[in-house]
Amino acid sequence: MANDLLYGVIVILFGAALTYGIYAYFTAQEQPAQLFPAGENLGQPAARPAANPVCSEGGEKACTQASGCDGKMVCVGGQWSGCVRYDAICEPGKEGACTFSNAAGCQFGKRTCNKCGTGWSACQ
Repeated sequence: MANDLLYGVIVILFGAALTYGIYAYFTAQEQPAQLFPAGENLGQPAARPAANPVCSEGGEKACTQASGCDGKMVCVGGQWSGCVRYDAICEPGKEGACTFSNAAGCQFGKRTCNKCGTGWSACQ
């Protein structure tokens, strides 16, 4: 009787382990991209200020990106960064659901993110 009970417990544990192994195999995700690519030297010191700085550290100035969108440049190490956009609220060209009111009452519609990702069109 004790041997039958022990055999039953072993069979149940083996079945559970096998089931979990199959589940883990089929639900495994791809490995995420490496945060720091191989060969990158993480021991390098921070950038030193330029010998002839053209701006004051942390300074900002407005700029226009090649796409025509407004952006800003930041002074880092005495040099201006590239023109970047920080105020994006949506993905350019993406459509989203919205509601609006008209003579027929409350309606559902769609709106589109503008080309710079800084705002939505009117709900239609």
